[in-house]
Amino acid sequence: FDQVTLDQLQGQFRVSQQAESWSLNAESLQIQMAGEAWPVTALEVQRYQDGEVEATADYLRLSDITSVALLMRDMPSWLVETKPAGDVYSLFARYQPNHGLQTLQLRSQGLAFLPWQDFPGANELSFELDWQNNQGELVLNSHKVTIYADNWLEDSVYLESLTGHVSWQHQQNNWHVSAEQLNLWNEDLNLSLNGRVNHHNGETDTDLRLALEDIQTNRWRDYVPKSIIPE
Repeated sequence: FDQVTLDQLQGQFRVSQQAESWSLNAESLQIQMAGEAWPVTALEVQRYQDGEVEATADYLRLSDITSVALLMRDMPSWLVETKPAGDVYSLFARYQPNHGLQTLQLRSQGLAFLPWQDFPGANELSFELDWQNNQGELVLNSHKVTIYADNWLEDSVYLESLTGHVSWQHQQNNWHVSAEQLNLWNEDLNLSLNGRVNHHNGETDTDLRLALEDIQTNRWRDYVPKSIIPE
């Protein structure tokens, strides 16, 4: 990006600082960029004396945030390559200098991002995320999703629906992952996954129930990583 057009920036701003701590509060914030207006939003960023930072926002349009960030120097490579877009609601994030991101809570609508390294890209992802340090929950409610996994699959994968609940937790070398009504559906398959995987003291205990329906057997290769398919 060479430039970003900010058509409107209006709101009530308050900035305070004391020693190494500061806060920025914006209320009744109205933003319009590239001819598109945001819903009226509010945000707050607070830095504490120990360097911890907390941020909250009612609404963010990621494509506009990305456009502004890409004008700056030394942006992280993942941001430059993935160019995230979509709508984020009810954001809360907490960052600690010595431990990194500790908390991330948000609701996303229509999230999109390009592939980066071995991570796939996707569009139209909608979900609620509650991640706090060593545990998290993800509630998926996505429709008409496309997944771009060029390093794994020959072609992109289109899903009419991707829904369900995934939770996880970890402590040192022990971890637990569970899935409840994790459903994927398109014209080739209808998949439902329930169960959990526990890893404790070096041993893994798995209890998963996978249901497959309406499988188009001549399309199975489209969903299997090409690296494991014999020539």
